Order: sequence, then C-alpha cells, then structure tokens
Amino acid sequence: MIISLLISSTFIASFYMKAKSFPSTKCEIYSYKIIKNRQLINISSYFLLITELLIAICFAFNLFGSIKIVFCGLLLIFFCLILLNKRKKEKDIKASSCSCFGDMEFMNKYPLFRNCILLGLLLIQLFLPTYQLDFKLEVTLFLLIVIVIIFYDLILQIKKLKANYI
Repeated sequence: MIISLLISSTFIASFYMKAKSFPSTKCEIYSYKIIKNRQLINISSYFLLITELLIAICFAFNLFGSIKIVFCGLLLIFFCLILLNKRKKEKDIKASSCSCFGDMEFMNKYPLFRNCILLGLLLIQLFLPTYQLDFKLEVTLFLLIVIVIIFYDLILQIKKLKANYI
C-alpha cells in the first residue's frame, strides 16, 4: 500500500505541476527533440497529462492489478531512454535534470536516479500480495495527497512572492 501511495503521489505531483504550467510542459517536450510538429507536441502534452493522472488514480485506488505496474514501468523506462538521448545530444549539465515537476526543484534533480528508484518500487510491488482498502479510505488518501501537493505549491508561490518583494 505504501509503495502505491508513493507512486500515486509522484504522478499526481507531476501531473499537477505540468497542468499548472502547460506552456512550459510543451516546451519541455519540444526540448527532447523527438517531436517537432507543433500539433503533435500539443497532442503529446495532453496525452502525457492524461497518462500521468490515470497512473496516479490506478495506484491510488488499486485498479488494474499488475497491468498498471507493467505500464507504469514501461513509461518510466521510456522516460529514462529519452532523457539519456537528450543528455547524449546536448552534452550539457542541464540535461542531467528535467522540469517534470515544475517548481518542485528537488524532484527535478537526478531524474534517472528517481526513475530507477520508482522502477525498483514497481518491481517490489509486482511481487507483493494485492490489497483492497475501503473505498472511502482510498478517496480520503487520494484527496489528502492532492491537498498536500497543492499546499506545497502554495508555499512555493508565497516564497517566490516574498523573494520578489524583498
């Protein structure tokens, strides 16, 4: 259950930060130089948001059993591969981080390491027995995660405002 909550929290945070600054999300997708067509970048951006939200929901509510674990693992592997490709092309220090989590800078550092940890957690989750929580508890936990992420973002915005006025 804890692993599912960690994975769900990670994808909710990523979804929230990308949705909050959608133009930056499109720029980030463009920066990987895989998709160059503007319309495809828009479609890819929406697809990414929907995918991350669905993964978060699937892990929060324990939907689709092993299928969600395999799909999430494949997505994380894909993210690692495109990040490695970006690093190889740019040969730049900035390529070692990402902006998947917007203002949550601590989550943007070391994305390969973060994704490998998540892949390890998924592997552990694959072999753990399944569980079923009460639906009300699942909803409560999900909403709590969302509230914590929004509260964290609010604190970040307040710090930025203070820094601009001092």
